[in-house]
Order: sequence, then structure tokens, then C-alpha cells
Amino acid sequence: MELFRSPISFRESKSEGNRKIAVVPAGYGVGASFIAAQTAMHLGGKVSLAELGKPYFYLSLDMEKQFCGREFIFYEECSKESYSEIENLLFGINWLARRPNAEGNVDYKRLLKLLSFPPKGSLILDFSRVCEDMIIDCLSEMDQVYLVLDPLPSKLIE
Repeated sequence: MELFRSPISFRESKSEGNRKIAVVPAGYGVGASFIAAQTAMHLGGKVSLAELGKPYFYLSLDMEKQFCGREFIFYEECSKESYSEIENLLFGINWLARRPNAEGNVDYKRLLKLLSFPPKGSLILDFSRVCEDMIIDCLSEMDQVYLVLDPLPSKLIE
């Protein structure tokens, strides 16, 4: 995997309150989305969780029912200059989820906007099912990177 051989220089970490954290899976189905959500819940306070690959959170957390009577804004459809005005609060997390039927990865323009004008507080990026080139391009912007490994060989389960 070319991702692990690429030289990456990280920038100086910011204060505890405004961090950009990447959660990167080492393979398919290793639990990176789960780790990203648990990290967001652990941090508490002002934290946003953005999914960049195949949509997962909206359906798995049944957000349609959770947000009954409230508007849920899918961040890819947001026309605002900044994502700081989106508030999809649930379990103390601001969910920047993709529409369930969205195809492919978030486009580069949207990702650059997310990194340049992030929501208030810490931002956790779930890189599940995202192409390696996009991951490599973004890692230098991160304050922390969590690489998620599956300790159990998934070939044995199948």
C-alpha cells in the first residue's frame, strides 16, 4: 500500500479545542467509522465528525428518526461559505454526514472547503473507503492521525 510509504510532514498541533483529526483505516471493514464516532464522543465539547467516503452514519444511527421535527443538513449540499453554521447535534456531536444515496468520495473542492473553513471546535474526518491519493493529500493538514488496524484477520471470518 503506497499510503504507508509516502513521506508526510505534519504541522504543529493546535490547542486542545481546535484540532483536525484524521481516522484512517488500514483496510476495508476494520472499524474506522466506529473509532471516529467513539473519538468524537470521548472528546465532547465542540466536536464535528465528517464522513468523506461511502455514506454510513445517517442510516446506521437512524438519524431520520433522531432528527424528527428538526432539519438535518447534509454538508455536501450546504451552500454557505463556512461549515461553522451547520448544527446537526446528536449525542453531543455535530454530524457532517453525507446523503445516504451519495456515490463515491467527497470531491476535492468540498474537502478543501471543509479543511479551510471547518466548523467550530475539533474536526474529526472519517477516511473510510476514501482513495489513497485523497488521504495522502490531506494528512499534512491534520493535527493528529489515527490509523485503525484490525487485529483479527478478516479472511478467517468469511
